[in-house]
Amino acid sequence: MKKSLSIILALVLVLGMLAGCGQKQEAAPATPSTPSTPAAPATPSTPAAPAAPAEPAKPAEPEGIVVNGETIDKVQYLNVVGSDEPGTLDEFHNSVAATGNILSNLFTPLVRNMDGVLTGDGCESWEVSEDGKIWTFHLRDNYWQDGTPVTAQDYVYSAQMKLKPETAFPYAGNWYLIKNGEAINNGQMDASELGVTAPDDKTVVIETEYVVPTLLNTLTFYPQKQDHYEKYGDKYGTEADTMLSCGPFIITDWTHNSSITLEKNEKYWDAEHVYMEKVTVYSIAEPTTSYNMLDNGSVDYLAVADNDYIERFTARDDLENTRVQLARTFMWFFNMKDKYFANEKIRKAITVAFDRDATVEVLLGGVPIKAKGLYTHVMYEGDYNIREYDGDLIQAMIDKYPDPAALLQEGLDEVDGTKAADWTFKAGFGSTGSKMKEQAEYWQDVMIKKLGIKGVELSFDDYAIAMDGWQTGAFQVACLSWGSTADTAYMLNLFTTKSNAIPVHFDNPEFDELVNTLNKTVDPDERIKIVQKGEDIIITQNCLVCPISYNCNNVFEYKYVRGVDRSPFGNSSYKTVYTVGRP
Repeated sequence: MKKSLSIILALVLVLGMLAGCGQKQEAAPATPSTPSTPAAPATPSTPAAPAAPAEPAKPAEPEGIVVNGETIDKVQYLNVVGSDEPGTLDEFHNSVAATGNILSNLFTPLVRNMDGVLTGDGCESWEVSEDGKIWTFHLRDNYWQDGTPVTAQDYVYSAQMKLKPETAFPYAGNWYLIKNGEAINNGQMDASELGVTAPDDKTVVIETEYVVPTLLNTLTFYPQKQDHYEKYGDKYGTEADTMLSCGPFIITDWTHNSSITLEKNEKYWDAEHVYMEKVTVYSIAEPTTSYNMLDNGSVDYLAVADNDYIERFTARDDLENTRVQLARTFMWFFNMKDKYFANEKIRKAITVAFDRDATVEVLLGGVPIKAKGLYTHVMYEGDYNIREYDGDLIQAMIDKYPDPAALLQEGLDEVDGTKAADWTFKAGFGSTGSKMKEQAEYWQDVMIKKLGIKGVELSFDDYAIAMDGWQTGAFQVACLSWGSTADTAYMLNLFTTKSNAIPVHFDNPEFDELVNTLNKTVDPDERIKIVQKGEDIIITQNCLVCPISYNCNNVFEYKYVRGVDRSPFGNSSYKTVYTVGRP
């Protein structure tokens, strides 16, 4: 094992939280002075008449587009890093965060979350019935990039595709709250019976199985043009020329494992307020490469997680830093179909042995927050902060099982009697970057020493490829980060029997019923109790996942950048971004 890894345990004793929080403050632009209009001179050959009163001064007309009191740059372009290479831009088969970011810029959801505020995008207004189960959306005049109108049937088709069993949509379980959604997904009803209908071209009606006040925070309703989607079949979403957009941008180029180019969609209903003409999204697996791109100005803003670079960028006068805590949990998860990881004690032994302190403070530079359970500190149920309400479930497990090696051996004895010293398990990672490999090698070292096992076999692949393998059950332990919506039920729905989003293969009817009850419950005082019980089942009782940390972003942006979305939820939208005074 590399010396650098063995030194980390010593370093954690002396290194603390180095990263600071920056608050972005933009100075108000100075008000330009306007010269007064001079009076006309008197004629010299005659007595001077009284001078006419001067015309009131008129403010100078600004040249260019003014946004929030500032004249934006005439040429608007943006360069950003999107991390992972999207495996597909087909929404029905996507399980990669980078894909979600691109899709949010290519399509018009009925409602868009803009900095935490739900705003009509595909629709101009909506209302909810008195019983809270029927949502009616009135569409705007919006167009696909080919000039054809976006219709209510486009939204209906998209929703039906998600629930058809042959689609194998990875998040179908989250859509069971739509009337007949579960029966359709189980093959018991036709997709035409789904509670998403179009009484006319401009109206979408969504009927839920029960009252879901958080519907628009739980599901994203994108449209899909049926004839275009079916024209390309399996090839749809694999290349730029297979895509048809109706959102703020269109995709004009996709150089795989390199970059995606987006350009302004003039057919979009709100094109007037989309300022970027071109956005280049780079797919960069190596964090150091991304940091160097920000350093030399190749990208305009970037989330930075390395302490050395945070210090370097903080010292610069041309960059501003905003720290954003995300509703995203970094974790290991276990395959309960595996012979060994079907055993609760083996899963708990690994979770207890995991060194979160060194991971957060040294490997991750003190940027994220050490995990205490599934839910992050930014998640609330009504006025209840879930993390405060549920407490530190990880520390409670550590206190209960102070000897993880002994716990592991108990589990192995229950499975087949293998001795820990002869046991090896496999851990997969959806990244090929050096930082991920460094972390994995450190965790490998920790597991061998703390559990007394023979070894940990590590494998690395691009996220989309890795996830495809995990969802088939071809793994023992895997690593990912997962972001939540503002709906507290979302994270629990990921672990229901029908969900394969995080493929732990936890088939538990009692848990399914609990989540179903949560989905139907409106009162926050009751919901928080169900959330607590659900998290207890996932972490304390069954240890389906091993939470490591809660993601935080130190977002550094050049001072000419405006309008970056900093919501802890949802996907990055470039709709609101513009530049002022780019060098």
